[in-house]
Amino acid sequence: MLRGLFLFPWIVPTFVVGMLWGFMWQKETGIINIILYDILQVHTWLGWLGVTADKPFWLMGDPKTLAAIIIPTVWRGWPHPMLMLLAGLQGIPHDYYEAADIDGANGWRKFWYITFPLLKPVWAILLLFGLIFNVYAFNIVYMMFGNGAGFPGEWGDLLMTNIFRNSFQRWDFGTGAALSFLLMVVMMVIVNFWYKFYKGVEEG
Repeated sequence: MLRGLFLFPWIVPTFVVGMLWGFMWQKETGIINIILYDILQVHTWLGWLGVTADKPFWLMGDPKTLAAIIIPTVWRGWPHPMLMLLAGLQGIPHDYYEAADIDGANGWRKFWYITFPLLKPVWAILLLFGLIFNVYAFNIVYMMFGNGAGFPGEWGDLLMTNIFRNSFQRWDFGTGAALSFLLMVVMMVIVNFWYKFYKGVEEG
């Protein structure tokens, strides 16, 4: 049951996630501001965290916009690495930990010398997948800012939304094509470096 609940964010389509979190981030009616405002009445120390009696509009062009994008993106994507890391942990022979217990190793040493090295192939794959998925992130931001009609500002304008806006809203296909080409080149370079790193992990 718990694993099913943990997988729930991954089951929900990304455009639905964008719509739901867009409503949740609203200034007056959003559930997040309502909860923060109620907590502030009891815990005034939240002012140090930037939470004040003036309810913020998270979808405006300031640093809070980036947080409003990162949080639902992480919520939507974390079940995938959870599953892969769980599979990797289940694949580690228990004999290694028994031998470490006999040698008197504590939990930190067992993690650093057994768990972490044996999970290298898993988190190397997750690193690549996470990089690609986040660089090409589009649906959540597209839906959070009014189906792409709104401009998220400099703090929330991701590369993919910028390409989309230039190509299909401003009809500036030259800028959109140039950005797309540069993105492809940069990703090819990054993947090449990752492949060399991953090859070293496999050989190691």
